[in-house]
Amino acid sequence: MTGLWFDVTLLVALMICLGLVFVLQRQELTLSEEALLLEAERQPGLLSRWLFPVRLMRQAGIMPGPLRLLYWPCKLALAILLPLVLLEWRGPWNHWLALLAAAAFGFFAFDLWLVRRRLRRRARIQQALSFFVDLLRAYLCSGSSLGQAFEHAARFGFKADHPLAREAMLVCAELNAGQSLRKALQGMSERTGVEELQRLAAVFEVGAQVGAPILQTLEKQSQILLEKQRAQAAQVLNRKSMEMLFPLGLVCLPMFLLLVIFPAGVQLYDTVQILKHLL
Repeated sequence: MTGLWFDVTLLVALMICLGLVFVLQRQELTLSEEALLLEAERQPGLLSRWLFPVRLMRQAGIMPGPLRLLYWPCKLALAILLPLVLLEWRGPWNHWLALLAAAAFGFFAFDLWLVRRRLRRRARIQQALSFFVDLLRAYLCSGSSLGQAFEHAARFGFKADHPLAREAMLVCAELNAGQSLRKALQGMSERTGVEELQRLAAVFEVGAQVGAPILQTLEKQSQILLEKQRAQAAQVLNRKSMEMLFPLGLVCLPMFLLLVIFPAGVQLYDTVQILKHLL
């Protein structure tokens, strides 16, 4: 009976951890939570950033506030539960290295999930950034203000759950509050971890110092982002082509041996046998 309750406890705890990850993955950002986050991140200490990775969570698209009391309990629970599940699955055994590896994986599983989510979010923003800059330039040419251009580009250019649309709505709120475009873009780059946004903010700062028109700056940046996106697409295509060579070789080499080498070898053998009879 004790073993049954132990198994039920493990199952319930694992379901709770999986449910927590599922809820976090679908969590959305709001302006009020963003304001609270900016207040909390004004003077982050090194120890607090190591104990609670606020920037990693924010760049992954998750608000850190609700996780302050759940982060370490979740990590410790996974570090304890995975070795116990392994023991329940395999029974008593002496593979302590496997148990330690399971505990380490459970301890860092949540962080690895956050890193993977951040990479996917960055990739989505980088892929849509060139199109977003073109939308900004189009709305500015139509007579909209800078804040309205950000709002229209975010609202009508992308789906509501797109990470770039959410971040652009935050930039729109900051611009309407009187913040400069350079600081708004720098904050956006810190919240997303996308280097192109930081370069765009630096370009806007230099353009403001020399008096360059914002439309001309956006047009040049759109061309640069488009060329970079094409170069990245070409690199991905070349890498995929190289990766396809190995399976193609595995498939083509037996076919080449069967269709070319084998008939030629049979003919050569027949020719040698005829020469032997003639000689």
